[in-house]
Amino acid sequence: MQGYPRGTTILIEATLKKVEPFASANLADPSNGVFITIYAPNGEAVVDAQPMSKSDTGKYYYAWQTDLSLQLGTYEVMIKADDSQFDGVLRLQFLKLVQ
Repeated sequence: MQGYPRGTTILIEATLKKVEPFASANLADPSNGVFITIYAPNGEAVVDAQPMSKSDTGKYYYAWQTDLSLQLGTYEVMIKADDSQFDGVLRLQFLKLVQ
């Protein structure tokens, strides 16, 4: 797992594809947006259901500006789609903050 120094900006990206029955997956945008939550090592949400920015169809990003007061350790990143036809966790990843 890559470590990121506190006080830096971490770019977190997500690609969304929708699969239709008997078809290939195509980039798609959920109707109500894509949201990110980041949990500190102690379980506290340091970013709570914030909207991600759209760069293109099906492509989203969030620039997390960390600061020096954040705990060192492993952070859990949860990205969710909110759509009228599908909801759910799209991606779960872990980031490590180091000195």
